[in-house]
Amino acid sequence: MMPTCLDLAGIAPVDSVDGESIAPFLRGESDDTCETIFSERQEWCMIVSGDWKLVAQREAQGLEPSMMINLAEDPYELQNRVEDEALAERRAAMLERLVTWDRDVRNLLK
Repeated sequence: MMPTCLDLAGIAPVDSVDGESIAPFLRGESDDTCETIFSERQEWCMIVSGDWKLVAQREAQGLEPSMMINLAEDPYELQNRVEDEALAERRAAMLERLVTWDRDVRNLLK
């Protein structure tokens, strides 16, 4: 979020801040947003990649997937497919990326 806010304010990006600006998209200068979006709030974090969103809870044993949605098919997020075995491979790949991101963010905060 910070890179976008800085860009919208006309301020140069900060090298030590992770992320990329979506200001060109917000200004209507581009149809592209970030390929992958990560977010977190207290005890959960998520990844949105392509049409898919995976949310995971922080548990003692690590990140535990709690929601998986195909945003193209279900824009109102009413069908949680986190337990759909047909999506096991996709879920594992997204979780691996989320775990890596979460670990990297935690290391930066130390």
